[in-house]
Amino acid sequence: MTIQFDPFARLRVWSPLSPHEESLVKQTLCDPQCRLKEISRHIQRLESELESLRRQEAALNRVVHASQGLRAPIRSLPLELLLEVFSHCTETLISCSDPAAGDILNLKSDTASSRLQERAIKTQK
Repeated sequence: MTIQFDPFARLRVWSPLSPHEESLVKQTLCDPQCRLKEISRHIQRLESELESLRRQEAALNRVVHASQGLRAPIRSLPLELLLEVFSHCTETLISCSDPAAGDILNLKSDTASSRLQERAIKTQK
């Protein structure tokens, strides 16, 4: 039968540590404390890298989202057709809404129509 020495057996009893016991506890805790500091620094580096990657992801998502609009099927429709469709839409909205909203819709419609007309003129040249 082998008897194993437990260096901390006496520490379970409430009493002050001797200088030798204090040294033993200090030596025993040194490696785990150093490792804990290493792990904490590593976690901080990883969190910083993760934040950087999240910023990059958000920027790329904005680019992809904006670029997908360029491939929208509506872009293949002739401008004349779009003008006709949107003019009917605004007429319907104006007739169904209150007069104040109609003024706003007319303004937005005029702005959108003028943009579409400018594009149509440019593409015809």
